[in-house]
Amino acid sequence: MSIQVKSVAGMMALSLFAMACVSARGPAAYAAPCVIRSEGALGISASRVELAPGETLQLDRPMLFVAPYLPPDTIPSGCDVRWSVTGGATISERGLLTVARDASPGSTVVVTARVDTIVARQNVQVVDPAPNPLAGTWTQSEPPKCEGWYQPGDAIVRELVFNRGRRFTVTRTPFESYRDYWGTYTYDVPTGRLTLTVDNGNSRPGFQTATLTARVAEGELTIDGPVLIGASSGAPGCRTLFRRLGDPR
Repeated sequence: MSIQVKSVAGMMALSLFAMACVSARGPAAYAAPCVIRSEGALGISASRVELAPGETLQLDRPMLFVAPYLPPDTIPSGCDVRWSVTGGATISERGLLTVARDASPGSTVVVTARVDTIVARQNVQVVDPAPNPLAGTWTQSEPPKCEGWYQPGDAIVRELVFNRGRRFTVTRTPFESYRDYWGTYTYDVPTGRLTLTVDNGNSRPGFQTATLTARVAEGELTIDGPVLIGASSGAPGCRTLFRRLGDPR
């Protein structure tokens, strides 16, 4: 069947109709498919996530972790991410996570991301909103200075991490997810009293629990007490100076 158009106005109307049909079909017809070619575990964040009541965090798109010590693969742009979270928080369609203002410090909310048939879950620790000057990542460039004995040259900590949720890690040479040892800590800001309790590790120090004095000023952390790492770990009477790396949070 042929259509005869006898006026310029009719030709224009027919052209606009044809363009509208193409535009309506275009995005659906040419949308990128969700094809995941690698086999692996879907993950949201490789690091610990901590938020205080009322805080928000924009989560990145999940990644596909295919093997230990290898960079994760990105999820194809054609794959939709469906976010959800347990009580105590809300999350938008784009992954903006908000912890409720009345959430209890010490509680955990679980974020779930679904991509096609793969599911990833991430625990988010709700932490005390009170300021914690220790929170963050610190590094040491010189050996500790110790009274009355030699300077332990092997006692340099390249990465000392204090989480806001009262967890810590100590690492002499950072590599991927390797840590020398880890545990919990308590810190009294007015007195500077810092107590480290070791839970486990790949290279444990010469103490299970250590009591130190810690002070933070102008981006530097000074710790007085036992050496944290190396052959002389646990030896008392030393002062170690650290500088902060990156965002305190």
